[in-house]
Amino acid sequence: MSIAELQLDIIDRIINTQDTKVLEYISALLHDTVDADGESHWDTLPESERQRMIKAAVDIHNGKGEAISHEVVMEKYRKWL
Repeated sequence: MSIAELQLDIIDRIINTQDTKVLEYISALLHDTVDADGESHWDTLPESERQRMIKAAVDIHNGKGEAISHEVVMEKYRKWL
């Protein structure tokens, strides 16, 4: 799949979803904070990592994965922090 096809597929899925969690997740990925150099965390990630994160969001939307909240993860791993 080309980049243009992937972009169109993602746009279509975003437009057609009513799942608030998926939309909030995508929004957080795209609107993260900018560092002192003007780069966002998203922009510093390798393309392969960005594609993995987008695929995970799409898979969750399609019922192929499970979203786990930050609070649940932190509760589970707090003992190591």
